[in-house]
Amino acid sequence: YQRRVHGKQWYQRRVHGITMDYVLSLILILTAFVYVGEAWECPAHLIMMQIAMKEFTEEEKSKMNALLGGMTEHDSQFSLIEAACFHEDMTASGMTAFEEWKSYEFPYYSGIAEKDANFSKPFMDSFFAIQKLMETILTSPVDASKMDTKLEKAFAFRYLLGAIGDIHQPMRTISRVTPNRPFGDHGGELFPVDFTQKIKNLKLLWDAGMGRLLPYDRPLKPEDITSINTLATLFIQEFPRSSLEELSITDIWLMIKNSYLYAENYAYKGIREGERPSPEYTEKGWYYCRRMLTIGGYRTADILKKFLKKVTIQSFIEVRKLKHFATLK
Repeated sequence: YQRRVHGKQWYQRRVHGITMDYVLSLILILTAFVYVGEAWECPAHLIMMQIAMKEFTEEEKSKMNALLGGMTEHDSQFSLIEAACFHEDMTASGMTAFEEWKSYEFPYYSGIAEKDANFSKPFMDSFFAIQKLMETILTSPVDASKMDTKLEKAFAFRYLLGAIGDIHQPMRTISRVTPNRPFGDHGGELFPVDFTQKIKNLKLLWDAGMGRLLPYDRPLKPEDITSINTLATLFIQEFPRSSLEELSITDIWLMIKNSYLYAENYAYKGIREGERPSPEYTEKGWYYCRRMLTIGGYRTADILKKFLKKVTIQSFIEVRKLKHFATLK
């Protein structure tokens, strides 16, 4: 939202008579205790963030700490890498107002001409979200002495971490348009597969890394952090930076397009609606999931390193004590 302050001590957005600060506080209290076993996307975000954490300096970690410090309820429960799952926690708790921020639907026309389709890309998308979230973090209040924006910045930074991760899930960058679905399949959500009780469509199949990315109960326990760090290390060893030509892409929109090509070239090939994915499909899919998770981790570090150079931590933002900080160095 674009905020305007005209001489008022506190600017408050109202949603049906309730202040936005109140709504955010209520959401945070709920998501601090929500069971996240259903949030299949979260393990991928944890791994990508852990890969990125290995590349941040202490100064960069301190800046991220400060940005996260405005949400005390969520802050006291979760570590920095878990902040990347915040947007999934909100969805799990029933807050779906920002769902369009998680995807960018490039149309993939299959068996139908563009002129015969009724596809319309959502106005709000992950590219828009990343831009606006960065603007929110960088924008200073008109009068910093009268307006404390650490809550808004903490919310925006958590969502930014998730949005950067989401653009590296191929199925969150595509919508397959066919004669049966001229409006698109919304990243495979309308492409049924016979896999498990929880994984019933193509999007969830890729979210779950072909069923290989198992959920963690959170807040993370020390053994969970060790497990995530082990996976991150293995992925880095399998896909060192020097082996990934995609890392030459530095424009965020082109990163999204790069993920789309993975979906177009691999996700929809060798599988039919309603059928069980073959072992060959899931093995190949798991390979590309690992590859994109690693690319996503590297790019998260690259994007945030460049972005954090623009961030000035003002005196009203308190630096929190990061839970599990020593483990995450």
